[in-house]
Amino acid sequence: MKDFWTFAIAAALLNGSALAAYIQSPVPPSAKENYLVDKDQDGRLDGVDIKLLGTISQDYVDRMVDSVTFDWVDSDDVLVHVAAPRKNLKFNAASNRNLFVDLSGMQNGWLLHTAAASENCPAELGGFRMYLSDGSIYTFSVQDKMAPVIKDAMLRSYRGLRTDTLSMTFSEGMKVSSGCETFLKYKKVGEPVERPLPMKVALWSRNATAVNILLDGPTDFGDHLAPRDSVRLLEKCIGDSLNNVVTRESRFFEVAGYYPLEIQTSSMVVDNQNVEGNVPIFQLQFQKPGTEFPNEYSWGYSMEVMDEEFLDGVRSTLGLPGKVALDPSKLLIHYNLKIYTNLGTYVVGTSFDVKGSDPRFENAGKKLFLKWNMIDGQHRRVGTGVYIADFFVHVTYNGKTIYRNDVHSGSTTQIFGVKRR
Repeated sequence: MKDFWTFAIAAALLNGSALAAYIQSPVPPSAKENYLVDKDQDGRLDGVDIKLLGTISQDYVDRMVDSVTFDWVDSDDVLVHVAAPRKNLKFNAASNRNLFVDLSGMQNGWLLHTAAASENCPAELGGFRMYLSDGSIYTFSVQDKMAPVIKDAMLRSYRGLRTDTLSMTFSEGMKVSSGCETFLKYKKVGEPVERPLPMKVALWSRNATAVNILLDGPTDFGDHLAPRDSVRLLEKCIGDSLNNVVTRESRFFEVAGYYPLEIQTSSMVVDNQNVEGNVPIFQLQFQKPGTEFPNEYSWGYSMEVMDEEFLDGVRSTLGLPGKVALDPSKLLIHYNLKIYTNLGTYVVGTSFDVKGSDPRFENAGKKLFLKWNMIDGQHRRVGTGVYIADFFVHVTYNGKTIYRNDVHSGSTTQIFGVKRR
């Protein structure tokens, strides 16, 4: 009988030990060593590194941890509630006290934001909680370990007529390190070489999330920053207020931009008289960008419109974000041309209205060329001599003025000559 009770007690103890192996105590997160990270430096939160107050195992994660939740901001800067399930929680075998919340598959709709607070909702952002399978809930604080990134870069280039301006916005408030003459590098489109970008002055917004940079003329290499070139934040020279400094892995960002609208014309044209009898007095042509119109044998006025630089200029004038879509049907380009003799006698004139949705643009930028075929109102060829042109162009979007050459470019009149060979 004694042997029986000895066996029963031993069996009970063994079974209790085995059961205890499956009963695990909750392990809470630490108070200070939890970090927000952006490993790929794309500006979106992609993980939370949590330090626990005890050792854990993969078995602990699988059995005990249910989810981690928090509040963040989406691409419209609206607060959203995020719940990362157990499958997103990665046990760190190299350190048996760390748990990584992998958010890389959930971040596509989030704002480029690299701070633990948002100016729009500073009291609501965060609220990190860990839910355990036994019903325990732990609220824990986090620290920001994300380096800031560029959100937007817009260049206003004036072809040497005045100082170029680069306007930039960032994923959080910025702080420039002392001793750095510039905090940007750039590279020309299609070239691999990185170069420091000289600055004349940097004018920061109140919260340091935006800056207007006046560029100091040509760089040491004799070139200018131009639309479609790329810039990146210079390592160790800029970061956030928590000293999360940009590293060499910071990404290049393509610069959007525009030049002021430029009207092209010529002061002399050759009338070769090789024109058929039914040729119109004027022609509105949609030429390829960069082609030479007007030229020696084709006189008139042209502008390059509907390309990305043109549309960026429209957005900037309207005060719209750099990537917002425009409605081409709301964009109107008005040309008006009158021609006089050198004594002021009226010769001929015309006007054209073109919408941005005109199919002749073929959904691409074009050189919009108004050509005069040197014919008067009676369809007769004009004589050689000096003429006066008055050309007016007005670009509007939904009725709002984007460009007027009489306002933005000065006089609308021009003297030019017609000759024959």
